[in-house]
This record gives sequence, C-alpha cells and structure tokens, in this order.
Amino acid sequence: MSYYIAEDCCGCTLCARLCPVMAITPDQRHIPDSSGEGCLNCTNCKPECPTANAPKQPQAINARRCVECGVCGWACPKGAIKNAAGRRIERIPRKDWPKPVIEAAKCSACGICAQTCAHGTLDIAQPQFRGDLNVTVWLADEINCVGCGLCARECPMDAIHMEGEKLHDNHTQNNPACKNAGRSRRIIKRRS
Repeated sequence: MSYYIAEDCCGCTLCARLCPVMAITPDQRHIPDSSGEGCLNCTNCKPECPTANAPKQPQAINARRCVECGVCGWACPKGAIKNAAGRRIERIPRKDWPKPVIEAAKCSACGICAQTCAHGTLDIAQPQFRGDLNVTVWLADEINCVGCGLCARECPMDAIHMEGEKLHDNHTQNNPACKNAGRSRRIIKRRS
C-alpha cells in the first residue's frame, strides 16, 4: 500500500515538487471546469484559473509509483499525507531529514545510486591520481538531498544507509532504506 493525500490538501504542490519518483500529480477528481463545476470552495484561489474562483489543485499520489519514502509527508504544511495505515505523516524540518551515509570500504563506485537520485545529489569522487582505484560515491549536494533513501535501496553493495536527526517513525523497521539506521555517523565525502 502507498501513502495517500487526505481531503485537507491545500494544493500547494510542495509534495509533488519534492517527490523523487514523480508519484504526485493533480487530483483529477478536483479539476474544475470553466463553469466552476468541481470547485471545492476552499478560497485558495489562483488568479490564472479559468473560473477565477477555483481552488489550488489538490494533489493525489499514484499508488503504483509511490515508494513510501515519506518525503511528501515531512514537507506537507497541512499534514495532509497519510500512510497506508491511515496515520498522518509528521512534518519534519528539512534540516532533520535523513541523509545518505556512504561506507567507502563497501562502495564500488558503480554509480547506480547516483543515477537513481532524482535530485542529482550524489556523485562519484574524482581519482586523486592517475590509476587511483579508491574512488567512491559521495553526497555532493547535501542541500538538495530530500532523504528519500532510494540510493540506499538500490545500492547493490549495501554501502549506503540513511541517518539523520529524525528518521521517519513509521518506516524505521519496515523500509529497506532505513534498515541500517542505528549505525554510527560516518559521512564520507572523499577517500584519501
């Protein structure tokens, strides 16, 4: 089961902009036509709307695409994101979102994690000298990392785990990306 968006969605689209798998789109059930049919009368109007009175577009999560990473819920200003059990996902300040920790000894620098990252935050370190085989992946853009954990899920070497001030409470045991959340903090940017 995937996450879903409750009726109190304000249509701000923050969840859709952050979703690493583009699973969130406008809810087709709430698209008003030019006569205003379908308007929710929430008063969150957009001036460019064809009806001039229609609300911002409530969002919906595509259950087939959702990877249950929690990013949408951490960001939602209204707390409108719920997990499969119907529990609201707690909003978490972005500075407390989990970040990938790369274990250089396990990393083969295959690049699968970097290719998987929708926000392009991982990169392969450049060799320090000609013939240097001790390269590894590193978190090159910590600011844009959303902490979804897809890199950890996809790593064939099990070299990445997620750590942070606050991991998403309903996934720590169930989410493969969070299985190693208890390890000591060792963010490795480059190997010397």
